[in-house]
Amino acid sequence: MAPSVVAKDGVASNAVKLASNSSVEQTIQGLKPNTNYVLTFYGKVDDNTFLSAGIKNHGGTQQSIRVTSADYSKGQISFTTGASATSATFFLMKGAGSGSGFTDFVIAKADNGEDLIPEVIEAVKTVDNLFTNLSVIGVNDSAATLYKNGALKITTKQAEIDAAKAIVDAMKDSYESKADLLATLKTAQDLWDIRGAAETGNLVKNGEFDSGIANWKPWNSATSTTPSAVQEDGNNVLKLATGSSTEQIITGLQPNTTYTLEIYGKVSGNGYVSIGVKNYGGTQKNSTYQRNGLRKSKCDYPHRCNK
Repeated sequence: MAPSVVAKDGVASNAVKLASNSSVEQTIQGLKPNTNYVLTFYGKVDDNTFLSAGIKNHGGTQQSIRVTSADYSKGQISFTTGASATSATFFLMKGAGSGSGFTDFVIAKADNGEDLIPEVIEAVKTVDNLFTNLSVIGVNDSAATLYKNGALKITTKQAEIDAAKAIVDAMKDSYESKADLLATLKTAQDLWDIRGAAETGNLVKNGEFDSGIANWKPWNSATSTTPSAVQEDGNNVLKLATGSSTEQIITGLQPNTTYTLEIYGKVSGNGYVSIGVKNYGGTQKNSTYQRNGLRKSKCDYPHRCNK
């Protein structure tokens, strides 16, 4: 049986469920070379066997530990990225047995003591609040890659970036985290500039839903409701009920040219929403949201000429 996400399992929410003889992994991008990180996870098994959790492809030796508890227990793996490593792969594996394993995890930079200093806490929180996670599926990819804090939130504006920079500039130069935060703010500014340029050349009509769902073709099942544009955090967004969809045919593309489709999306329940591109002369590409936090997705696809 393939791994799945369970909305609720005891004290855990949205935990991954692994049947015996199954595994799942994720490549985490955006790490820094020669940096200490700590992988923290909570896991359990229900058949008196074990669940393996580990880290690999980080420029060092693969590391793993076993979870044998019937109740959720905490596990941690400390690892250091290699001299040129900017990613690592986290994996979970449930071996032989008749039951299942359950877990959830997080990777964070190893503690250097600064995370207890109030001004550092404020600065980190303010900078992190500018970003959301980014899911990317490339031209030759069959699955999406998740980049932690790889995109600006849809609500982030220049004023928020400037305010965050003022807070970081006021930090003591002796703080190790100051240089990292300034580098992150430069990324935020670059992403903001890119967003402005992208909006100027946007080929999607009414992509911000300022005119309701004009230019979009809606569909809904007999038991669902028609897609609609609603206000959220000062932005017009598309609202899709379960059993509904919408699409738009983009015209004016050039043959044999690679385009990028970018979308912000989220779900409010325990289901999922899929976004994708089709009918462009190649294989249909999709990216799926299963969490309720707003996240950005990118689909890169080459538009081919069909005659």
